Amino acid sequence: MRRWYFVAHDYESVLARYDTDVFFSDGPTCLMYKEIFHKYGRSARFILTERKTSAVWLESLKRHNLYAGVNNKTRWIFGRFYPHGFDDEFKGYYERHNRDVVQFFDDNGAADLLLVLRCEEPEALARISEFLGVEFPVDEFPRMNVSSATRPGATNFLKRNYNRVVQAVYGAVAPRLPFRLREAALPLDLRSERPTTGVALRTSATPAEWTLPSQACGDEDRCVRGPATASERRGHL
Repeated sequence: MRRWYFVAHDYESVLARYDTDVFFSDGPTCLMYKEIFHKYGRSARFILTERKTSAVWLESLKRHNLYAGVNNKTRWIFGRFYPHGFDDEFKGYYERHNRDVVQFFDDNGAADLLLVLRCEEPEALARISEFLGVEFPVDEFPRMNVSSATRPGATNFLKRNYNRVVQAVYGAVAPRLPFRLREAALPLDLRSERPTTGVALRTSATPAEWTLPSQACGDEDRCVRGPATASERRGHL
């Protein structure tokens, strides 16, 4: 789906994919919330996950990028290979995105379809349960993919050490260059003919079919994994 959106600009195929699963997270879904809302209306629910501050989010993104491949997909959303050297720019994008998501649902009389959530809050899981009208078979919000942890394996060892060198050079050199790789991505809005971060859940399935998405938090530090069931339909971006 990322390549459909960012490389082929095949937005219709991306939209059609949302008919095939119950929930989606990460890119490009974070840039598709307007089109998802226009397509599914009140049959969809949206969860916007936030960090405590934009600075906390940025540091998490930097740690996550320690394991980026040579073809770093960070550039597809932010227009830069790494956030290093562009702290204010990245934090501004994050803050603006979160404001725009909330404003969009307010403007469309659909604030009740959006849940703004910080996953580290003790009541986060209960709030999701109440928002979706379902009960989950866990009492606490599970944590996995903690970005401060060292990932095992030879490939991760190479990525980690490669990126430590490259990020330092990039942060020193890239801000001095008079151009950028590409413009940062805006939320897709086909109605205004121009091509926002959260989780969209399509609710055509019955509550009995719902489980927690494998990355319901949409960030590098906190996510959840629900139990796999025979009826589960999972879409992970």
